[in-house]
Amino acid sequence: MVRRTVAAGARADTRAQFGAPAGLASSSSLARSARGARVEGDAPKGTTTPGDTDVQQSWGYMTDTEQNPEGSRRRLVLAAVELVLEHFEQGTGLRDVFAYLTPGAVAERAGLSRGLIYHHWGNVDADGGDAFVDFLTSVSDELWDALSIPEELNSLIPLLPDNPSDLVRELSDHEVARVAGEEGATWRAVEMLVLHGVPQNPQGVEDDMNRLAEFYELAFAKTGREVVPPLTSRDVAVAVACLFEGFALQVLSQPDRLLDRYDWTPEIEPQMDQQGWTLLAISVESLMLRMTRPVGDPDPPGRRAGPDRVAG
Repeated sequence: MVRRTVAAGARADTRAQFGAPAGLASSSSLARSARGARVEGDAPKGTTTPGDTDVQQSWGYMTDTEQNPEGSRRRLVLAAVELVLEHFEQGTGLRDVFAYLTPGAVAERAGLSRGLIYHHWGNVDADGGDAFVDFLTSVSDELWDALSIPEELNSLIPLLPDNPSDLVRELSDHEVARVAGEEGATWRAVEMLVLHGVPQNPQGVEDDMNRLAEFYELAFAKTGREVVPPLTSRDVAVAVACLFEGFALQVLSQPDRLLDRYDWTPEIEPQMDQQGWTLLAISVESLMLRMTRPVGDPDPPGRRAGPDRVAG
């Protein structure tokens, strides 16, 4: 899950100036959009929506939605997303991750017939399983999109500090606030989807990593640092993403460890006021200092040159 990790390591005034970046909707705003789509797309007056009965009996309702098939398809996806977020806001365990998301529950939340799920996502078979799996893939894609890296991420570079230690603090604190804040439910939802074999599509991962790699390269350049060869900015993006996600997982079991701050003296003297460092920030500092170097300094004191990349 390497996509969404940084999405803006900028300070609080970043969002005030640019607004919430596209593709980074919080779980609450995503749920609101789902509810809004459901209300705006309600069936016309006088239209009767079949109950959650047999799939074959529900096909008679198709005439009311065939005029706008994309609208009903979208409503079903957003209704499922709304149910997912409500479930993860309350907390859940692995055993019941999917128990709450049934065709009947989705259709009831959307105000539509569950037969439309099979109409939009495949043919009705013995148990409708294949169609509903395809539907869940659309739901997971919607959740992934909410946490994907925005295309305009690089517009935040001018707002980032030009001191390496301050940069580490900003990026790390943003990540902690994101996972511990209102986007936490969305993050937990996609983590559980991954654990159950519904990962982000490969092209989405590729796009997010390319954006992150470019972002880190520009951020490093602003602080007067560059990636140590043979590593690339993409390698750094992957490493930092894994570090972020590993710490974020601890929020589920021991949130205090992630949120506690320590009286820490970074290797590079910061310029901004320090209010303590989280364990995440301390770890990111170590990774950044090892994987980057001052521009024009091929072999910084106390560190060997980076190893050659080994094929395979």
